[in-house]
Parts: sequence; C-alpha cells; structure tokens
Amino acid sequence: APSASAGCVTFAGDRSVSVVQGDLSKAKADVIVCTSSQGLDLSESMVAKALSKAAGPALQEECKAFVQAHGKVAGGTFAVTAGHSLQCQLIFHCSCSLYSGQTSCQEMEGIVMRCLLEADRRQMHSVALSSMGTGKLSFPAKESARLMFQAAVDFFRGNPASSVAKIVFVVFDDPVMAAFSAAAADHNGAAAGGDMFTPSTTTATTA
Repeated sequence: APSASAGCVTFAGDRSVSVVQGDLSKAKADVIVCTSSQGLDLSESMVAKALSKAAGPALQEECKAFVQAHGKVAGGTFAVTAGHSLQCQLIFHCSCSLYSGQTSCQEMEGIVMRCLLEADRRQMHSVALSSMGTGKLSFPAKESARLMFQAAVDFFRGNPASSVAKIVFVVFDDPVMAAFSAAAADHNGAAAGGDMFTPSTTTATTA
C-alpha cells in the first residue's frame, strides 16, 4: 500500500486531501484516477501499464470494448471501467493534452474536478489519483501539483455534503513528491490565514 505520507490538508467533517509516495496500482480506494491514451491502450504509459498488470487482462479487454462501443476518449474527458483485481471499485481513465501553457492547465484542473464530481455522483468515499501529466504529457511537477491540489480544495469548498471524504495523490518519484508536498504546505499556509479548512501537518511514515 502507498506509504510515506508527507502532507495533508484537512477539512471539517473528517475530509482530507493528502499526498503519499508509492505505487498507484497498490492503492486502496473506491476510485483510482489516472491518465490514459485516447484509445485506452494501457501499455502507453508507465502508470497505466502498472494498473493493467495488477488488474489483470480483463481491464484492457474492457477498455477495448469501451472504445469499440463509444469511440476514443476525447481530450478533457474520461472513461470509467471496473477495478477488476485492483483494490478499487472503479477506474477513471483521463484523456489529457500535452502541456502547452494555460489551455492545457485549465483542461487538467477541469478534468480533476469532473472526476471528483463523478465520484460524488456515484456515492464513492475515497479517490486516489496519479500525479497526472508529469510523464509523457510533460507537465512540470510543480504545475501538476498546483492544479490538482487546487481542484481538490475547490471541490471540498464547493461540495460540503459530498460523499467523497478522502482524496489522495499517489506519486512515485522523489522530485514529483517534493512538488506535491510543497503544494500541500502552500494550502496549509493559506488555511492559517482564515480559510474554511484547518491545517494539518504529518511527518513521513512508513506503512
């Protein structure tokens, strides 16, 4: 399971946004969110490939069936499949654009928000997300962290009665972990200035 918790922003009602370093394919959550190609070929990215391996061949088969039935996944949208052998109920496969400045950033923040809203619509409790865009899509880690944390914080601010209570960003490598930890610290600093959520500091631990 993911470990090494480095930062957490907490909200009223025992809700939280946190970052951990680990393997997304071993995460335990109601929903796992990752980026994927428009054709849902899970071999085309490291994270999707790891999820496919852990989930078993039925996941890629379901992805192929989805594309045959609905066509490719348009940029800025996502496809939903079962979790198969992963420790989740659902996987949201997001189609995101290459990093190109403001437009791609707006798309990234928007798709994270839509994933969280869909998780709420389906009455899910916990969502684990990859550090979206930091691989082949060439998003700077600092920018991905800023956008994803902002979307998560805005989601909790705007949806106080949401079924979603736990949002976790699961990142793999050290530079990206540092960027996401800094984003958590930035939001905790804002909280100290009187926002509606309260700061929480955690030290690195190993589960």
